[in-house]
Amino acid sequence: MLALSVRQTTSASYRPELDAFRVLPVLMVIAQHWLPVAWVRTATSSVGVTAFFVLSGYFVTNILRRAQRSEQPWRVLKPFYLRRSLRILPAFYVALAAAWLLNLSFVRASLGWFALQGANFLFFSKQAWGEGVGHWWSLAVEEQFYLIWPALVLLVGARRLPWLLGLLVVLGPVLRWYLLAATGTSFALVLLPAHLDVFALGGLLGLAVAQPQRISYRHWVMAFAVLLPAYVLLKHLGGRPELLLAPSLLALLAACVLGMILLTPSASVRSALINPVLVWIGQRSYGLYLYHLFMPVLLHRVLHRVAPAYATAEWEQSPLALLLMAAGLLVVASVSWAWLERPLRRLGQRFAYPKA
Repeated sequence: MLALSVRQTTSASYRPELDAFRVLPVLMVIAQHWLPVAWVRTATSSVGVTAFFVLSGYFVTNILRRAQRSEQPWRVLKPFYLRRSLRILPAFYVALAAAWLLNLSFVRASLGWFALQGANFLFFSKQAWGEGVGHWWSLAVEEQFYLIWPALVLLVGARRLPWLLGLLVVLGPVLRWYLLAATGTSFALVLLPAHLDVFALGGLLGLAVAQPQRISYRHWVMAFAVLLPAYVLLKHLGGRPELLLAPSLLALLAACVLGMILLTPSASVRSALINPVLVWIGQRSYGLYLYHLFMPVLLHRVLHRVAPAYATAEWEQSPLALLLMAAGLLVVASVSWAWLERPLRRLGQRFAYPKA
């Protein structure tokens, strides 16, 4: 059944290995939020979110680059926003309704901020994370990116696009420095300007992958080998240098991994990357991400009602509790994919992008 599902989803432009790539970032986010602090030695959630931002920059910029080669590039806007909206918003609003029914305090008190894709502004203003929905800041950043990026890319044109992307990459640490200096809080890093360089690196990845004769698989491997020790050293230094430069290095590492995946010459590696289990999980990664922080809330509330003696932080992070939450999350994400996300994606495919 898994293999059949992968074949049915495949199209001329579909790359199942990119679904497989989504598995590790979403698992890293879940691990950061579910596992005991002693088990997680680094902020794996930031690694996962950065990888998703790079992937979004890659996909969206590629769509817009193809539109730039058409006779009427601005015609891309209608199908772009319709397809993105159908892909993301219905599932999000179902999750938002579930958060309301769960009586999550931030959602009840500030529903409008979430409904209007402003969760990151809310968390920045409150300088606090909402119970069960703290990770939704990144979804708000993605939506804001989708709003501004098409106009920006189409206005600068194909010839100047590499310069725009390069400029944003260079300005990334400067923008983070300004946000930290102007606000005095690291919560400013949940705002879109703090991540523009990450999205731009995804766009540059698309430009580079389109020219494999100039930047090959070997170059991506060499770049990863150089950047990884630099990132480890930066994490060791910590402090302001880490806040300013770590997102850029993480994005570069994610871009290198994606470059290796897209250009690998190894048939065995490609076969492993399109493993039906990996692709199956990757296709459901959005639901896994949306709902994963609901699971600890649900577990805690059920235990308080049914078995108060087990409603302790130690038991709620035990292997059995983690297995129960994982099983529940897989069921919820699978239902969301089968009944909502996949049908709406197929509906979105009826709105064709302009031909180059």
